[in-house]
Amino acid sequence: MRGDVVRRAGLALVCAMALAGCATDPLTAAIDDIPARRSADPAGTGEALLRTADHSLAAGDASTAAALYSRARLLLPESPEPLLGLGEALVALDAPEEAAQAFRGALARGPELAAARNGLGRSLLALDQPVMAQGQFEAVLEIEGEDVRALSGLGTALDMIGDHRSAQRLYRRALEVDAGNLGVLNNLGLSFALSGDFGAAIETLRGVVADPAATARHRQNLALVLGVAGQPQDAAAVARLDLGEREVQQQLAYYAILRDRIASGDTGGVLGGR
Repeated sequence: MRGDVVRRAGLALVCAMALAGCATDPLTAAIDDIPARRSADPAGTGEALLRTADHSLAAGDASTAAALYSRARLLLPESPEPLLGLGEALVALDAPEEAAQAFRGALARGPELAAARNGLGRSLLALDQPVMAQGQFEAVLEIEGEDVRALSGLGTALDMIGDHRSAQRLYRRALEVDAGNLGVLNNLGLSFALSGDFGAAIETLRGVVADPAATARHRQNLALVLGVAGQPQDAAAVARLDLGEREVQQQLAYYAILRDRIASGDTGGVLGGR
């Protein structure tokens, strides 16, 4: 509930800061509806907005970044860059439908853009459309070769479809390119869990959590796998690193539900930690 409130608040801020009201806001208007007369940017305002938006997104202020990217694309309607940034900001705001729209707009301006296809693929995964996401990641690999984000994204799509062995081969290919990539290692660990190899899953995720760059999400993924593997005490100990006792008990109950789902072949609920 709280996450949904935060998402709505973030999108409302975007509407408030954009040039137009929400009825015609760039987040909801058709990409090609932007008037051609707005393409002139003699003062370089659009480029300046892009730089400011990039800094805002890097600083974690996705709402401000999304508003700035929206304004920049009015000034630079032929450029894919504002739409790429807008898509990433909307991903951070947990708005996958709007993010997918932005990435599609970027692809309309540059069909070979790997960043746009990777972004669209991730948005489609968040929308529970793994088959459509698969096509985007495969297109990136055809264009770019061994792209780590595409390999990991395609692995996630295959995990969601249920082809865990193929997914794990893709994660290993990605690790050959970037051996210490925590995102890929995290996905590999979850894939092991989905395929029932909890020993490998726990070993992999403990390695992730031991890295100084590990986040709360990584730790909670380890707690999740420990709980699903039937080790509630270990799961609780890891969960307490980031959660209060009431939340820990709620998570333990959730792990028990997931354990029953995986036993029955329903693995979708585990994928959220990616």
